[in-house]
Amino acid sequence: MADRDDGSLSNREYGIARAYADGRSYKEIARDLKIAPATVRAHLRTVYRKLDVTSKVALARAIPAPGGGPGVPVAEPAGDPGPTAASRSVWLAVRLVADAGASEASVLLARGMTDDIVAELTRFNRISALGAESSARFLQDGADEREAGRPAIQYILGGSVREMAGSIRLLFSLEDRQSGQMIWSERFLSTAADFFALQEQIVGRVAATVVGRAEAAISIRAARRQPESLDAYQCVLKAKSLELGNPSVEMQRHALFERATRLDPGYAVAQAWLAHATLLQWDRQLSQDDSLRERALDLARLAVSLDASDPFCQYIIGFVHLFSRRFDLAEAYYRRMAELSPNDAELVGAMALFLAYAGRGDEALAQTGRARQLDPYFEPAWLWHAEGLAHFVNADYARAVAAFDRSATTPYWVVAYQAAAEALGGRPEPAARHAGRVRSLRPQFRSGFFARREPLKREEDRGALLRGLAGSGLAP
Repeated sequence: MADRDDGSLSNREYGIARAYADGRSYKEIARDLKIAPATVRAHLRTVYRKLDVTSKVALARAIPAPGGGPGVPVAEPAGDPGPTAASRSVWLAVRLVADAGASEASVLLARGMTDDIVAELTRFNRISALGAESSARFLQDGADEREAGRPAIQYILGGSVREMAGSIRLLFSLEDRQSGQMIWSERFLSTAADFFALQEQIVGRVAATVVGRAEAAISIRAARRQPESLDAYQCVLKAKSLELGNPSVEMQRHALFERATRLDPGYAVAQAWLAHATLLQWDRQLSQDDSLRERALDLARLAVSLDASDPFCQYIIGFVHLFSRRFDLAEAYYRRMAELSPNDAELVGAMALFLAYAGRGDEALAQTGRARQLDPYFEPAWLWHAEGLAHFVNADYARAVAAFDRSATTPYWVVAYQAAAEALGGRPEPAARHAGRVRSLRPQFRSGFFARREPLKREEDRGALLRGLAGSGLAP
């Protein structure tokens, strides 16, 4: 007799569904429960059928929390989030790795090439591409993603990179997952002088294969300008690999970006990254001096003047305008960013943060949902920050706390919002704990100064933040 699809879950099904919705992989769940990954997938197939859901976001909302009642609040996109996972024409996983025993420079080069190829491919309306981390998770899971409500990955662009004296050895291959056939595989030996032209050639070849030569030719002609110096490019890759949050490390990042711009003054992306690093310096100094912020704006303007077709440059100047409280200008640049690269999950997430600060919480949640549709494995900490802020400006403090708590890293400003949200939600004890963390991270923290600095467009949002910070016990 067949199981009834009445929505009720067994204890085992509930435990697996809860763990999967909370971000655990098939292999992690299987290891914890001492069962095979295939058994985990079979249980999830049953759960998805019983609950009539097709995505992890929907699963998290549908499964009951311990003791009954609704599950952990997780926002689904509101309104029209654009093309859905099911309607995307072509999905690719892109992952280049360094050869075994290769240098750190080769490792960074492989990661940088992956990010750049993904950025260029997502400029095509009919392509969604998973980045390095998402592709790694997808390939490690070894699962049929359709069983878990994910879109089917149709192609895998793989390869290896090794930097040698005076040259770079590259191997690229494009595999059709549905047929299991290798569409093409080719080995290249590139010099520093022709490295970026080769990267552009690879993008054009992949795009021509999966969406057609005509569309590929049009997009490639509009592609962003490439740097002229491989050394400058490697400085940017090294800087991007360093973690934010430590003042001395952030100074190293700033110095590397500066060196990149000296090596190649026309390298627009390096100028944009330097603008971003300079804005972080302004944020860290906690003073009334805005000269660093104005310096960041000058650098961002320079980046756009060097390459107005680069969506990252448009994003950075919008980001600096946001923190200068020039909301109309910021939105114009964010919209241009979206036009240039409509399917880049990171940039869609960046739009979500802008919309949250602008007080448009529902629109921001639609964008975080769309980012996850574009890349179902995309779970950076900052996307939860954007989602938490969106709930905060919607005065939904329980969901704000739930989103912030799912973040793997919490910089001081997020902890401050956690303290405020807990206080506004009537939870004084966790509010006080978060306030203590804020003091340890930023001993000179003052609520009034922080609230004035935050680029919240609506005064009612700023007022709520101030009330929450005061309720948590932080100094005015």
